[in-house]
Amino acid sequence: MRNIAALVAAFAATRALAFSLGLRPLTSETVWFMQFLDLDLLHHRLAQSLLHLHCQPPLLNALVGLAEKIAGPSYGELIVALYLILGLSAIISVYLSLTLLRVNSTVSLIVSLFLLLNPSEILSEFDPFYTIPVISVLCFMVLATICYLQRRSLGALYCLVGLAVLLTLTRSSYQWIWVIAVLAIVWWQSPQSRTQIRTAGFVALFLSLLWPMKNEIIFHHFISTTWGPLSMAKHWDWNGPAVQNLERRGLLNTSLGPQAPAEDIKVQLQSKWQGPPSGFPELDDVIKKTGGSINWNSLAGLRLNDATQRDISVLLRYDPKEYVISVLHSVAIYFYPSTQYYAMFEDANNQLIELAQYYQPLKPIDTVVRRVCCNVFGLPSSVPLQNAVQASRPNQHRTFTSVAKKLCIGALLLNGIVLICIFSFASRAIWHDAHDRKVAAMVMSLTIAYSLIVVNLVEIGENQRYRFETQALVVMVVVILLQQLWDRRRAPEARTSEPETAELSLVSLAGD
Repeated sequence: MRNIAALVAAFAATRALAFSLGLRPLTSETVWFMQFLDLDLLHHRLAQSLLHLHCQPPLLNALVGLAEKIAGPSYGELIVALYLILGLSAIISVYLSLTLLRVNSTVSLIVSLFLLLNPSEILSEFDPFYTIPVISVLCFMVLATICYLQRRSLGALYCLVGLAVLLTLTRSSYQWIWVIAVLAIVWWQSPQSRTQIRTAGFVALFLSLLWPMKNEIIFHHFISTTWGPLSMAKHWDWNGPAVQNLERRGLLNTSLGPQAPAEDIKVQLQSKWQGPPSGFPELDDVIKKTGGSINWNSLAGLRLNDATQRDISVLLRYDPKEYVISVLHSVAIYFYPSTQYYAMFEDANNQLIELAQYYQPLKPIDTVVRRVCCNVFGLPSSVPLQNAVQASRPNQHRTFTSVAKKLCIGALLLNGIVLICIFSFASRAIWHDAHDRKVAAMVMSLTIAYSLIVVNLVEIGENQRYRFETQALVVMVVVILLQQLWDRRRAPEARTSEPETAELSLVSLAGD
Protein backbone atom coordinates (compact mmCIF):
# COMPACT_ATOMS: atom_id res chain seq x y z
CA MET A 1 0.00 0.00 0.00
CA ARG A 2 2.90 2.36 0.66
CA ASN A 3 4.05 2.11 -2.96
CA ILE A 4 0.54 2.72 -4.26
CA ALA A 5 0.27 5.76 -2.00
CA ALA A 6 3.57 6.99 -3.47
CA LEU A 7 2.15 6.59 -6.98
CA VAL A 8 -0.99 8.53 -6.05
CA ALA A 9 1.09 11.31 -4.49
CA ALA A 10 3.41 11.53 -7.51
CA PHE A 11 0.44 11.56 -9.85
CA ALA A 12 -1.32 14.34 -7.95
CA ALA A 13 1.84 16.45 -7.71
CA THR A 14 2.84 16.15 -11.38
CA ARG A 15 -0.66 16.78 -12.73
CA ALA A 16 -1.02 19.81 -10.48
CA LEU A 17 2.33 21.04 -11.79
CA ALA A 18 1.18 20.50 -15.38
CA PHE A 19 -1.95 22.52 -14.63
CA SER A 20 0.11 25.31 -13.07
CA LEU A 21 2.32 25.37 -16.19
CA GLY A 22 -0.75 26.17 -18.26
CA LEU A 23 -2.01 22.78 -19.46
CA ARG A 24 -5.80 22.86 -19.89
CA PRO A 25 -8.40 20.61 -21.52
CA LEU A 26 -7.91 20.60 -25.29
CA THR A 27 -11.36 20.47 -26.86
CA SER A 28 -10.55 21.81 -30.33
CA GLU A 29 -10.14 18.25 -31.63
CA THR A 30 -13.73 17.44 -30.79
CA VAL A 31 -14.80 20.23 -33.15
CA TRP A 32 -12.85 19.42 -36.30
CA PHE A 33 -11.45 15.89 -36.01
CA MET A 34 -13.10 13.42 -38.36
CA GLN A 35 -13.64 10.94 -35.51
CA PHE A 36 -16.26 13.20 -33.93
CA LEU A 37 -19.79 13.97 -34.96
CA ASP A 38 -21.10 17.53 -34.80
CA LEU A 39 -21.16 18.71 -31.18
CA ASP A 40 -24.67 20.11 -31.56
CA LEU A 41 -25.96 16.70 -32.70
CA LEU A 42 -24.19 14.91 -29.87
CA HIS A 43 -25.77 17.30 -27.40
CA HIS A 44 -29.35 17.27 -28.68
CA ARG A 45 -29.70 14.08 -30.76
CA LEU A 46 -27.26 11.71 -29.07
CA ALA A 47 -29.07 8.37 -29.37
CA GLN A 48 -30.08 8.90 -33.00
CA SER A 49 -26.62 10.19 -33.92
CA LEU A 50 -24.94 7.13 -32.40
CA LEU A 51 -27.36 4.82 -34.21
CA HIS A 52 -26.39 6.43 -37.51
CA LEU A 53 -22.68 6.60 -36.69
CA HIS A 54 -20.68 4.45 -39.09
CA CYS A 55 -17.33 6.20 -39.56
CA GLN A 56 -16.14 5.25 -36.05
CA PRO A 57 -16.97 2.97 -33.10
CA PRO A 58 -19.47 4.70 -30.80
CA LEU A 59 -17.98 5.10 -27.33
CA LEU A 60 -15.82 8.19 -27.86
CA ASN A 61 -18.71 10.11 -29.38
CA ALA A 62 -21.02 8.78 -26.67
CA LEU A 63 -18.63 10.08 -24.02
CA VAL A 64 -18.50 13.56 -25.56
CA GLY A 65 -22.29 13.66 -25.94
CA LEU A 66 -22.93 12.62 -22.35
CA ALA A 67 -20.34 15.08 -21.07
CA GLU A 68 -22.04 17.86 -23.05
CA LYS A 69 -25.41 16.95 -21.56
CA ILE A 70 -24.02 16.94 -18.02
CA ALA A 71 -21.54 19.83 -18.10
CA GLY A 72 -22.57 21.91 -21.13
CA PRO A 73 -19.72 24.13 -22.39
CA SER A 74 -17.47 22.70 -19.64
CA TYR A 75 -17.66 19.20 -21.11
CA GLY A 76 -13.89 19.19 -21.65
CA GLU A 77 -13.20 19.60 -17.95
CA LEU A 78 -15.52 16.71 -17.12
CA ILE A 79 -13.80 14.44 -19.66
CA VAL A 80 -10.36 15.41 -18.38
CA ALA A 81 -11.42 14.62 -14.80
CA LEU A 82 -12.47 11.15 -15.99
CA TYR A 83 -9.25 10.74 -17.99
CA LEU A 84 -7.13 11.66 -14.97
CA ILE A 85 -8.87 8.95 -12.96
CA LEU A 86 -8.36 6.48 -15.80
CA GLY A 87 -4.70 7.45 -16.15
CA LEU A 88 -4.00 6.95 -12.46
CA SER A 89 -5.95 3.67 -12.42
CA ALA A 90 -3.97 2.41 -15.41
CA ILE A 91 -0.65 3.15 -13.68
CA ILE A 92 -1.82 1.41 -10.49
CA SER A 93 -2.95 -1.60 -12.54
CA VAL A 94 0.54 -1.78 -14.07
CA TYR A 95 2.06 -1.87 -10.58
CA LEU A 96 -0.43 -4.52 -9.39
CA SER A 97 0.11 -6.64 -12.50
CA LEU A 98 3.87 -6.66 -12.08
CA THR A 99 3.76 -7.44 -8.36
CA LEU A 100 1.21 -10.24 -8.94
CA LEU A 101 3.71 -11.69 -11.41
CA ARG A 102 6.37 -11.63 -8.68
CA VAL A 103 8.38 -8.75 -10.06
CA ASN A 104 10.36 -7.02 -7.33
CA SER A 105 8.15 -4.35 -5.71
CA THR A 106 10.83 -1.67 -5.99
CA VAL A 107 11.28 -2.42 -9.70
CA SER A 108 7.50 -2.36 -10.15
CA LEU A 109 7.35 1.05 -8.47
CA ILE A 110 10.16 2.46 -10.62
CA VAL A 111 8.51 1.18 -13.82
CA SER A 112 5.15 2.64 -12.79
CA LEU A 113 6.75 6.00 -12.02
CA PHE A 114 8.52 5.93 -15.38
CA LEU A 115 5.17 5.56 -17.13
CA LEU A 116 3.44 8.06 -14.86
CA LEU A 117 6.02 10.82 -15.46
CA ASN A 118 6.06 10.47 -19.24
CA PRO A 119 5.07 13.82 -20.87
CA SER A 120 3.07 11.90 -23.47
CA GLU A 121 0.97 10.39 -20.71
CA ILE A 122 0.32 13.79 -19.13
CA LEU A 123 -0.58 15.43 -22.45
CA SER A 124 -2.96 12.60 -23.33
CA GLU A 125 -4.77 12.88 -20.01
CA PHE A 126 -5.61 16.52 -20.76
CA ASP A 127 -6.72 15.68 -24.31
CA PRO A 128 -10.30 14.31 -24.74
CA PHE A 129 -9.26 11.94 -27.52
CA TYR A 130 -9.21 8.14 -27.31
CA THR A 131 -5.56 7.64 -26.27
CA ILE A 132 -6.10 7.39 -22.50
CA PRO A 133 -9.18 5.11 -22.74
CA VAL A 134 -7.20 2.75 -24.97
CA ILE A 135 -4.15 2.72 -22.66
CA SER A 136 -6.35 2.18 -19.61
CA VAL A 137 -8.39 -0.67 -21.09
CA LEU A 138 -5.23 -2.45 -22.24
CA CYS A 139 -3.69 -2.16 -18.75
CA PHE A 140 -6.91 -3.34 -17.09
CA MET A 141 -7.03 -6.30 -19.50
CA VAL A 142 -3.55 -7.38 -18.43
CA LEU A 143 -4.57 -7.30 -14.77
CA ALA A 144 -7.75 -9.27 -15.51
CA THR A 145 -5.73 -11.85 -17.47
CA ILE A 146 -3.30 -12.34 -14.60
CA CYS A 147 -6.12 -12.66 -12.06
CA TYR A 148 -7.77 -15.31 -14.21
CA LEU A 149 -4.56 -17.26 -14.74
CA GLN A 150 -3.79 -17.30 -11.02
CA ARG A 151 -7.27 -17.79 -9.57
CA ARG A 152 -9.34 -19.27 -12.45
CA SER A 153 -12.07 -16.82 -11.48
CA LEU A 154 -15.00 -16.69 -13.88
CA GLY A 155 -15.46 -13.03 -12.93
CA ALA A 156 -11.90 -12.21 -14.02
CA LEU A 157 -12.45 -14.04 -17.32
CA TYR A 158 -15.57 -12.04 -18.12
CA CYS A 159 -13.84 -8.83 -17.04
CA LEU A 160 -11.25 -9.67 -19.69
CA VAL A 161 -14.00 -10.29 -22.25
CA GLY A 162 -15.88 -7.11 -21.35
CA LEU A 163 -12.78 -4.95 -21.52
CA ALA A 164 -11.74 -6.40 -24.88
CA VAL A 165 -15.19 -5.75 -26.35
CA LEU A 166 -15.16 -2.26 -24.82
CA LEU A 167 -11.94 -1.53 -26.71
CA THR A 168 -13.50 -2.59 -30.04
CA LEU A 169 -16.22 -0.03 -29.36
CA THR A 170 -13.66 2.69 -28.63
CA ARG A 171 -10.83 2.28 -31.15
CA SER A 172 -11.41 1.13 -34.72
CA SER A 173 -8.07 -0.67 -35.12
CA TYR A 174 -9.08 -3.23 -32.47
CA GLN A 175 -11.42 -5.65 -34.21
CA TRP A 176 -13.18 -8.87 -33.25
CA ILE A 177 -10.31 -10.89 -34.72
CA TRP A 178 -7.96 -9.43 -32.09
CA VAL A 179 -10.42 -10.31 -29.29
CA ILE A 180 -10.59 -13.93 -30.46
CA ALA A 181 -6.80 -14.10 -30.84
CA VAL A 182 -6.30 -12.94 -27.23
CA LEU A 183 -8.76 -15.52 -25.88
CA ALA A 184 -7.26 -18.19 -28.15
CA ILE A 185 -3.89 -17.74 -26.43
CA VAL A 186 -5.47 -18.07 -22.98
CA TRP A 187 -7.45 -21.14 -24.18
CA TRP A 188 -4.35 -22.75 -25.70
CA GLN A 189 -2.30 -22.23 -22.55
CA SER A 190 -5.07 -23.29 -20.12
CA PRO A 191 -6.10 -26.87 -21.04
CA GLN A 192 -7.86 -27.39 -17.71
CA SER A 193 -10.23 -24.44 -18.32
CA ARG A 194 -10.90 -24.67 -22.03
CA THR A 195 -14.64 -25.20 -21.74
CA GLN A 196 -15.30 -21.95 -19.87
CA ILE A 197 -12.84 -20.03 -22.06
CA ARG A 198 -14.56 -21.35 -25.18
CA THR A 199 -17.93 -20.20 -23.83
CA ALA A 200 -16.49 -16.79 -23.01
CA GLY A 201 -15.02 -16.67 -26.52
CA PHE A 202 -18.45 -17.14 -28.11
CA VAL A 203 -19.83 -14.35 -25.91
CA ALA A 204 -16.92 -12.08 -26.89
CA LEU A 205 -17.36 -12.85 -30.58
CA PHE A 206 -21.09 -12.14 -30.46
CA LEU A 207 -20.69 -8.84 -28.59
CA SER A 208 -17.79 -7.60 -30.71
CA LEU A 209 -19.78 -8.27 -33.90
CA LEU A 210 -22.88 -6.32 -32.84
CA TRP A 211 -21.57 -2.95 -34.04
CA PRO A 212 -20.40 -4.23 -37.46
CA MET A 213 -23.74 -6.05 -37.80
CA LYS A 214 -25.57 -2.78 -37.16
CA ASN A 215 -23.49 -1.11 -39.85
CA GLU A 216 -24.23 -3.98 -42.23
CA ILE A 217 -27.99 -3.70 -41.67
CA ILE A 218 -28.18 0.08 -42.03
CA PHE A 219 -25.24 0.93 -44.31
CA HIS A 220 -24.30 -2.42 -45.91
CA HIS A 221 -20.76 -2.27 -44.53
CA PHE A 222 -19.78 -5.10 -42.20
CA ILE A 223 -17.04 -3.21 -40.39
CA SER A 224 -16.68 -0.99 -37.34
CA THR A 225 -15.34 2.03 -39.24
CA THR A 226 -16.05 3.07 -42.82
CA TRP A 227 -13.41 5.76 -43.35
CA GLY A 228 -10.48 3.33 -43.35
CA PRO A 229 -9.95 3.89 -47.11
CA LEU A 230 -9.26 7.56 -46.44
CA SER A 231 -6.44 6.58 -44.08
CA MET A 232 -5.03 3.95 -46.40
CA ALA A 233 -5.07 6.36 -49.34
CA LYS A 234 -2.43 8.45 -47.53
CA HIS A 235 0.16 5.86 -48.54
CA TRP A 236 0.13 7.25 -52.11
CA ASP A 237 1.11 10.68 -53.37
CA TRP A 238 -2.05 11.76 -55.19
CA ASN A 239 -0.18 14.60 -56.85
CA GLY A 240 2.56 12.28 -58.09
CA PRO A 241 2.99 11.08 -61.69
CA ALA A 242 1.86 7.48 -61.05
CA VAL A 243 -1.55 8.43 -59.65
CA GLN A 244 -2.03 11.22 -62.19
CA ASN A 245 -1.27 8.78 -65.01
CA LEU A 246 -3.90 6.34 -63.74
CA GLU A 247 -6.37 9.20 -63.48
CA ARG A 248 -5.72 10.26 -67.09
CA ARG A 249 -6.36 6.68 -68.17
CA GLY A 250 -9.74 6.81 -66.45
CA LEU A 251 -8.92 4.07 -63.96
CA LEU A 252 -9.62 6.11 -60.82
CA ASN A 253 -13.02 7.15 -59.46
CA THR A 254 -11.77 10.04 -57.34
CA SER A 255 -9.56 12.95 -58.30
CA LEU A 256 -8.70 14.26 -54.83
CA GLY A 257 -6.47 12.50 -52.34
CA PRO A 258 -6.62 12.88 -48.55
CA GLN A 259 -3.92 15.58 -48.73
CA ALA A 260 -6.20 17.86 -50.78
CA PRO A 261 -7.39 21.12 -49.17
CA ALA A 262 -10.51 20.65 -47.05
CA GLU A 263 -12.43 23.23 -49.08
CA ASP A 264 -11.81 21.29 -52.31
CA ILE A 265 -13.02 18.07 -50.67
CA LYS A 266 -16.16 19.85 -49.39
CA VAL A 267 -16.97 21.07 -52.90
CA GLN A 268 -16.52 17.60 -54.37
CA LEU A 269 -18.63 15.99 -51.65
CA GLN A 270 -21.49 18.41 -52.34
CA SER A 271 -21.25 18.35 -56.12
CA LYS A 272 -20.40 14.72 -56.87
CA TRP A 273 -21.22 12.51 -53.91
CA GLN A 274 -24.26 14.14 -52.29
CA GLY A 275 -27.33 11.92 -52.74
CA PRO A 276 -31.03 12.17 -51.91
CA PRO A 277 -31.64 13.41 -48.35
CA SER A 278 -32.25 10.78 -45.70
CA GLY A 279 -33.87 13.17 -43.26
CA PHE A 280 -31.12 12.75 -40.67
CA PRO A 281 -28.62 15.63 -40.31
CA GLU A 282 -25.84 13.32 -39.11
CA LEU A 283 -26.06 11.65 -42.54
CA ASP A 284 -27.12 14.55 -44.77
CA ASP A 285 -24.91 17.41 -43.58
CA VAL A 286 -21.62 17.42 -45.47
CA ILE A 287 -20.29 20.17 -43.19
CA LYS A 288 -20.59 20.22 -39.39
CA LYS A 289 -22.62 23.10 -37.99
CA THR A 290 -20.09 23.51 -35.16
CA GLY A 291 -16.73 24.50 -36.61
CA GLY A 292 -17.56 23.99 -40.29
CA SER A 293 -15.33 20.92 -40.75
CA ILE A 294 -16.17 18.01 -43.01
CA ASN A 295 -18.69 15.54 -41.63
CA TRP A 296 -17.09 12.26 -42.67
CA ASN A 297 -20.06 10.38 -41.24
CA SER A 298 -22.28 11.82 -43.98
CA LEU A 299 -23.57 9.53 -46.71
CA ALA A 300 -21.62 11.67 -49.17
CA GLY A 301 -18.46 10.92 -47.21
CA LEU A 302 -19.37 7.22 -47.23
CA ARG A 303 -19.77 7.23 -51.01
CA LEU A 304 -16.44 9.00 -51.43
CA ASN A 305 -14.75 6.45 -49.17
CA ASP A 306 -16.29 3.60 -51.15
CA ALA A 307 -14.91 5.13 -54.35
CA THR A 308 -11.53 5.58 -52.65
CA GLN A 309 -11.57 1.91 -51.66
CA ARG A 310 -12.05 0.92 -55.30
CA ASP A 311 -9.22 3.25 -56.27
CA ILE A 312 -6.94 1.64 -53.67
CA SER A 313 -7.53 -1.72 -55.35
CA VAL A 314 -6.39 -0.16 -58.64
CA LEU A 315 -3.36 1.47 -57.00
CA LEU A 316 -2.32 -1.80 -55.35
CA ARG A 317 -2.49 -3.46 -58.75
CA TYR A 318 -0.63 -0.81 -60.78
CA ASP A 319 1.56 0.90 -58.19
CA PRO A 320 2.27 -1.47 -55.26
CA LYS A 321 5.87 -0.25 -54.91
CA GLU A 322 4.83 3.16 -53.56
CA TYR A 323 2.60 1.46 -50.99
CA VAL A 324 5.43 -0.78 -49.78
CA ILE A 325 7.85 2.15 -49.52
CA SER A 326 5.24 4.21 -47.70
CA VAL A 327 4.58 1.41 -45.21
CA LEU A 328 8.31 1.32 -44.43
CA HIS A 329 8.21 5.08 -43.84
CA SER A 330 5.15 4.53 -41.69
CA VAL A 331 7.08 2.10 -39.50
CA ALA A 332 9.81 4.73 -39.08
CA ILE A 333 7.24 7.34 -38.01
CA TYR A 334 5.82 4.74 -35.61
CA PHE A 335 9.08 5.06 -33.65
CA TYR A 336 9.18 8.85 -33.44
CA PRO A 337 8.86 10.27 -29.89
CA SER A 338 5.23 10.04 -28.80
CA THR A 339 4.86 13.77 -28.07
CA GLN A 340 5.77 14.40 -31.71
CA TYR A 341 2.03 14.06 -32.34
CA TYR A 342 1.64 17.51 -30.77
CA ALA A 343 4.95 19.06 -31.85
CA MET A 344 4.59 18.19 -35.53
CA PHE A 345 1.91 20.82 -36.09
CA GLU A 346 4.13 23.80 -35.25
CA ASP A 347 4.23 24.99 -38.86
CA ALA A 348 0.90 23.63 -40.03
CA ASN A 349 -2.23 25.59 -40.86
CA ASN A 350 -4.04 27.66 -38.25
CA GLN A 351 -6.58 24.95 -37.54
CA LEU A 352 -3.83 22.70 -36.20
CA ILE A 353 -1.65 25.31 -34.52
CA GLU A 354 -3.44 24.88 -31.17
CA LEU A 355 -1.97 21.39 -30.87
CA ALA A 356 1.54 22.83 -31.00
CA GLN A 357 0.63 25.56 -28.52
CA TYR A 358 -0.88 22.93 -26.25
CA TYR A 359 2.45 21.09 -26.26
CA GLN A 360 4.52 24.14 -25.29
CA PRO A 361 4.06 23.99 -21.43
CA LEU A 362 5.66 20.53 -21.32
CA LYS A 363 8.18 21.04 -24.11
CA PRO A 364 11.15 21.76 -21.75
CA ILE A 365 10.40 18.61 -19.75
CA ASP A 366 9.88 16.62 -22.92
CA THR A 367 13.26 17.79 -24.22
CA VAL A 368 14.96 16.32 -21.16
CA VAL A 369 12.96 13.09 -21.38
CA ARG A 370 13.84 12.68 -25.05
CA ARG A 371 17.50 13.25 -24.29
CA VAL A 372 17.48 10.56 -21.58
CA CYS A 373 15.04 8.00 -23.02
CA CYS A 374 14.93 8.53 -26.77
CA ASN A 375 17.92 9.86 -28.63
CA VAL A 376 21.21 11.09 -27.24
CA PHE A 377 22.58 11.64 -30.75
CA GLY A 378 20.30 14.41 -31.97
CA LEU A 379 18.77 17.48 -30.44
CA PRO A 380 15.15 16.67 -29.55
CA SER A 381 14.12 20.18 -30.55
CA SER A 382 15.21 19.42 -34.11
CA VAL A 383 12.46 16.84 -34.55
CA PRO A 384 9.36 18.98 -35.40
CA LEU A 385 7.69 18.08 -38.68
CA GLN A 386 5.93 20.56 -40.89
CA ASN A 387 3.33 17.99 -41.76
CA ALA A 388 3.06 14.36 -40.75
CA VAL A 389 2.01 13.10 -44.16
CA GLN A 390 4.59 15.18 -46.03
CA ALA A 391 7.25 13.77 -43.74
CA SER A 392 6.25 10.27 -44.78
CA ARG A 393 6.97 10.94 -48.44
CA PRO A 394 10.25 9.75 -49.98
CA ASN A 395 12.93 12.41 -49.76
CA GLN A 396 16.06 12.16 -51.85
CA HIS A 397 17.98 14.23 -49.27
CA ARG A 398 17.09 11.92 -46.38
CA THR A 399 20.09 10.11 -44.93
CA PHE A 400 20.45 7.38 -42.34
CA THR A 401 21.77 9.94 -39.85
CA SER A 402 18.83 12.32 -40.36
CA VAL A 403 16.35 9.50 -39.87
CA ALA A 404 18.20 8.12 -36.83
CA LYS A 405 18.04 11.53 -35.14
CA LYS A 406 14.26 11.50 -35.41
CA LEU A 407 13.74 7.98 -34.10
CA CYS A 408 13.23 7.19 -30.45
CA ILE A 409 16.11 4.79 -29.80
CA GLY A 410 14.62 3.81 -26.45
CA ALA A 411 11.39 2.72 -28.11
CA LEU A 412 13.32 0.70 -30.70
CA LEU A 413 15.34 -1.01 -27.97
CA LEU A 414 12.30 -1.88 -25.84
CA ASN A 415 10.35 -3.23 -28.81
CA GLY A 416 13.43 -5.20 -29.85
CA ILE A 417 13.42 -6.90 -26.43
CA VAL A 418 9.72 -7.67 -26.91
CA LEU A 419 10.67 -9.42 -30.16
CA ILE A 420 13.28 -11.44 -28.25
CA CYS A 421 10.57 -12.32 -25.72
CA ILE A 422 8.33 -13.62 -28.52
CA PHE A 423 11.10 -15.93 -29.71
CA SER A 424 11.68 -17.06 -26.13
CA PHE A 425 8.20 -18.58 -25.92
CA ALA A 426 9.52 -21.52 -27.93
CA SER A 427 11.90 -22.35 -25.07
CA ARG A 428 10.43 -24.45 -22.29
CA ALA A 429 13.51 -23.93 -20.16
CA ILE A 430 12.92 -20.18 -19.77
CA TRP A 431 9.21 -20.24 -18.85
CA HIS A 432 8.51 -23.72 -17.48
CA ASP A 433 8.22 -22.54 -13.86
CA ALA A 434 6.26 -19.33 -14.58
CA HIS A 435 3.16 -20.19 -16.57
CA ASP A 436 1.26 -17.03 -15.58
CA ARG A 437 4.15 -14.79 -16.58
CA LYS A 438 4.44 -16.53 -19.92
CA VAL A 439 0.75 -16.30 -20.83
CA ALA A 440 0.48 -12.67 -19.71
CA ALA A 441 3.55 -11.80 -21.79
CA MET A 442 2.09 -13.68 -24.77
CA VAL A 443 -1.19 -11.76 -24.59
CA MET A 444 0.63 -8.43 -24.37
CA SER A 445 3.06 -9.32 -27.15
CA LEU A 446 0.18 -10.28 -29.42
CA THR A 447 -1.52 -6.93 -28.81
CA ILE A 448 1.72 -5.00 -29.41
CA ALA A 449 2.40 -6.85 -32.67
CA TYR A 450 -1.22 -6.56 -33.81
CA SER A 451 -1.25 -2.79 -33.24
CA LEU A 452 2.09 -2.29 -34.99
CA ILE A 453 1.03 -4.26 -38.07
CA VAL A 454 -2.50 -2.91 -38.45
CA VAL A 455 -1.80 0.80 -37.95
CA ASN A 456 1.21 0.80 -40.27
CA LEU A 457 -0.59 -1.03 -43.06
CA VAL A 458 -3.61 1.26 -42.85
CA GLU A 459 -2.34 4.58 -41.46
CA ILE A 460 0.62 6.89 -41.88
CA GLY A 461 1.58 10.25 -40.43
CA GLU A 462 0.97 10.19 -36.68
CA ASN A 463 1.78 6.58 -35.87
CA GLN A 464 3.91 7.50 -32.87
CA ARG A 465 0.62 8.18 -31.07
CA TYR A 466 -0.53 4.64 -31.89
CA ARG A 467 2.72 3.22 -30.53
CA PHE A 468 2.20 5.10 -27.30
CA GLU A 469 -1.10 3.29 -26.78
CA THR A 470 0.81 0.04 -26.22
CA GLN A 471 3.84 1.55 -24.50
CA ALA A 472 2.83 0.29 -21.04
CA LEU A 473 2.48 -3.24 -22.44
CA VAL A 474 5.92 -3.04 -24.04
CA VAL A 475 7.52 -1.97 -20.77
CA MET A 476 5.70 -4.70 -18.83
CA VAL A 477 6.79 -7.43 -21.25
CA VAL A 478 10.40 -6.26 -21.02
CA VAL A 479 10.33 -6.20 -17.20
CA ILE A 480 8.65 -9.63 -16.97
CA LEU A 481 11.19 -11.19 -19.34
CA LEU A 482 14.16 -9.68 -17.49
CA GLN A 483 12.74 -10.74 -14.12
CA GLN A 484 12.20 -14.28 -15.40
CA LEU A 485 15.74 -14.48 -16.76
CA TRP A 486 17.07 -13.16 -13.46
CA ASP A 487 15.06 -15.73 -11.49
CA ARG A 488 16.24 -18.54 -13.79
CA ARG A 489 19.83 -17.39 -13.31
CA ARG A 490 19.46 -17.51 -9.54
CA ALA A 491 17.60 -20.83 -9.51
CA PRO A 492 20.73 -23.02 -9.93
CA GLU A 493 22.38 -21.14 -7.07
CA ALA A 494 19.38 -21.85 -4.87
CA ARG A 495 19.41 -25.52 -5.83
CA THR A 496 23.14 -25.92 -5.14
CA SER A 497 22.74 -24.31 -1.72
CA GLU A 498 19.99 -26.71 -0.67
CA PRO A 499 22.30 -29.73 0.16
CA GLU A 500 24.57 -27.47 2.19
CA THR A 501 21.57 -26.20 4.12
CA ALA A 502 20.34 -29.75 4.69
CA GLU A 503 23.77 -30.85 5.88
CA LEU A 504 23.98 -27.96 8.31
CA SER A 505 20.57 -28.85 9.65
CA LEU A 506 21.64 -32.44 10.30
CA VAL A 507 24.77 -31.23 12.09
CA SER A 508 22.63 -28.95 14.23
CA LEU A 509 20.30 -31.79 15.10
CA ALA A 510 23.24 -34.04 15.99
CA GLY A 511 24.68 -31.30 18.18
CA ASP A 512 21.35 -30.91 19.96
